[in-house]
Amino acid sequence: MKLFSATIMLTALFFSFSANAQIKKDSLSIVKKDTTAIKNTAFEKGKEYLLGGISVTGLKKFSEETVRIFSGLKNGQAIKLPGDKLTSAIKKLYESKQFSNVDVYFLKLDGETVYLEFEVDELPQLNFVKIKGVKKGKAKELIKDAELKQGAMVTDNLIVTSKNYFTKKYTDKGFLKTKVNLDIRKDTSDINTVNMAIFIDKGHKVKVKDIIFKGSKALSGKKLRKAMKNTKEKFLGRFWKGSKYIEEEYQEDQDDGCQ
Repeated sequence: MKLFSATIMLTALFFSFSANAQIKKDSLSIVKKDTTAIKNTAFEKGKEYLLGGISVTGLKKFSEETVRIFSGLKNGQAIKLPGDKLTSAIKKLYESKQFSNVDVYFLKLDGETVYLEFEVDELPQLNFVKIKGVKKGKAKELIKDAELKQGAMVTDNLIVTSKNYFTKKYTDKGFLKTKVNLDIRKDTSDINTVNMAIFIDKGHKVKVKDIIFKGSKALSGKKLRKAMKNTKEKFLGRFWKGSKYIEEEYQEDQDDGCQ
């Protein structure tokens, strides 16, 4: 019998029962009564029971004991089904950043003692990272700066933040059309590990050819261009300040000019 199914946001906690008393997953029907008949026993929602034991399935690298420790639950403690302690246990497993999914099933009831099963999906671990499109030395530096370390858990958030990091790294340097693609593939040399290939196409640097002002009568274009500290036109011989276009710096110049 499935007690809880939790997403990463913990938005859906539901209570269900099985047509067969002690065989899990036979049904996912939603309980509509306060008690559910299980052979010759009555399982009461909200009633406090003693936790007799937790078994864990779906493991690839971790041990059952590791999951029990992460959950914070201990044999012999009082627990309600459903209840705050079970909800907290699921939350702790997600917060450990080791699992992508956690489901809890009712296994059996022995008097006032309940036995549960946690079914988990472990997140894959990062094994190898390779960056293409930049020089070898630069690639090594980028991997270090992005903190893509061997053994890191590969989550959706890690993939998104890594892509955004590499993109911003080059757009901040004037490569406004930078394209970054990540390819995650299973590593067959170890259990539950993946390799990450990062493709960076920075394109051409966008430079400022001309700065044209309209509607200004009090100040000449020359004075206004001089007042722009960050954004400069392309000018042969000026080596101390480039003419690359940086959106944030251009916006800062505009804000300063309005003061």
